[in-house]
Amino acid sequence: MAALLASAAVGLPTAMAQAPVASAASPSANQTSPAASTAPLLSLAGIGYRDGIEFTGYEGKRDLFFTVPSGAWLSGTHLLLPYEASAATGAGRRTLTVMAGGKVLRQIALTDGAGVADIPVPAEAIDGGTLRATLIYSGGEGANRCQDRRMGADHLHLDPEGGLALDIAAGAQVPVSVAAALIGPKPAIAMPASPTSEQAAAALTVIAARGGGTLGTGGAVQIAGASDPALRSTNDGGKPGLAIGGQDPAAAARAAFSGLSDLLAAPTIQQLTLRPHRDDKLHLGDLGADPRAVEIADEGGWTIALPASRLPKGKTVKGLSIDVAAVPDGNPHRASLSAWMNGVLLGSVPMADEGATHLDVRVPDGMVHSLNGIEVRVTRQQNTDCGDIPRGFPVQLLGTSEVLLGDAGKLEAFHDFAAASGQGLTVVVPDASALPLAGKAVAGLVGADVPIRVSYGTMPADGPVLYVGATPPPGTTPKVGLAGGRITLADDKGQADIDLPDAGTQTLAQLLDANGRPILWVRPATQGPVPATLWLDQGDVAFVSGDGSVTPLSTAHDRLTPLIGPPPPPPWWQTYQHWIFLVLGLLVGILIVAWSFRPSIKKAKPGQEL
Repeated sequence: MAALLASAAVGLPTAMAQAPVASAASPSANQTSPAASTAPLLSLAGIGYRDGIEFTGYEGKRDLFFTVPSGAWLSGTHLLLPYEASAATGAGRRTLTVMAGGKVLRQIALTDGAGVADIPVPAEAIDGGTLRATLIYSGGEGANRCQDRRMGADHLHLDPEGGLALDIAAGAQVPVSVAAALIGPKPAIAMPASPTSEQAAAALTVIAARGGGTLGTGGAVQIAGASDPALRSTNDGGKPGLAIGGQDPAAAARAAFSGLSDLLAAPTIQQLTLRPHRDDKLHLGDLGADPRAVEIADEGGWTIALPASRLPKGKTVKGLSIDVAAVPDGNPHRASLSAWMNGVLLGSVPMADEGATHLDVRVPDGMVHSLNGIEVRVTRQQNTDCGDIPRGFPVQLLGTSEVLLGDAGKLEAFHDFAAASGQGLTVVVPDASALPLAGKAVAGLVGADVPIRVSYGTMPADGPVLYVGATPPPGTTPKVGLAGGRITLADDKGQADIDLPDAGTQTLAQLLDANGRPILWVRPATQGPVPATLWLDQGDVAFVSGDGSVTPLSTAHDRLTPLIGPPPPPPWWQTYQHWIFLVLGLLVGILIVAWSFRPSIKKAKPGQEL
């Protein structure tokens, strides 16, 4: 449950709260502001809609499934949906209908601008712990006007920070699983003044699980002492939080944010053991792809995030295997299925007339990043006119769709470090003051299930290492040299030769290979603040400014992104092609010579002698 609903317990943007929302169900619409609504949210981002929900073309339908926890601590729920609507050619007539439990909860007449819909959800709409909320977007330019729906240029965006708000009874303590699910992205983490290595590892584990975080003296997550319970939910004025302690707080943090965290049904857990195993296969459903059928009228599909931290140790992406089932639409123009990765078309195939359509595509070497975007698109050719309303037909991404994996090979980019750290990572920092920078590097590069250890100044004997320090890790030879106030890089295989003054205003990250052992060295800037983000997506060297902007370089290849072309021939052909041509030439020559020496037999005509 908590893995499915890991969501943001955050306030809504003030700008969105100022716009009125007209409702057909009541003369005046509810207006919601962060001050008026402080209930924690099971957000749209937490159930797979990381970028929110988009509608256009005067039509659309989306089913939202929320797994709603139950207990005496829950006094009610309500949908809180911040949105922004616009139409370039005029406001038109647009409506957003919200349904649940087979009933219409609210119909919102949309006008250009931003607003927030606050819709109470009746208890009977929650069936078996699941709320199915249906959003229906409809409209048109006018009552008697016929026009291509794509000409309206209408747009409705639902913010990913909206979702299902939980009303928690005053003073109630929620289960640990619910508290963990309600910890939003980049939470504030309360740290002891002098954290132990175990407490520091727990904080970095939370950052890895939530894609970021800030370390301070207060926050929704508290790092407690060794004598405290391993996990305990807290309640600060109706806002659930989580306290993590015990002898191994990092293991407790991994358990709280794991896919099995729904087992943590008590508000306090003294000690626990919960270690999910990482499968060697990686299905798209495991990455958050919605397995339910969607209706597609012209073009639609699925967008799936694939962080390199989800790859099994020593593996990389070699291809995609896609299976999609669709209801025939009777159109003589067959629909097409296409697969994309990081904005590059990998392949396409016409949709089958019956049954499922299968598509296998190859991912070229060098295309994998630390964070990858996979798109599966279904494109239909409309066969309608002004007398027929465009109609969507159900399409479903089947559970057999998967990422094809292969051996990663040698370390050449930051994403290789993420995959190599899948079974454990040691973070080496000089002292606790370097933990915020280490947290920036961990966020997005290491998965929530990776065991993280922290060492103050001592290099471990083996295993992947994230090393934060002003000097290179012992026993390594950096690719980018830092000496005499200069930054130097000379590598014939890389993108550039560098010899620049070191102003000390940039954080430098570079991937080092110490006899097959991956080490990520992060040299802090000597001037200025810790970077806002440290997103190491491409290359094996990165210069990071204080605002988080990154200049990546590759010392292994002459470009960051490879040139995409037809698949190369197999290695055996490249090795033996000359011998193959020679043998074929000899065979052809032998056949020609043999043909020239064939016996000549003249046959007499009937009644004649030779």
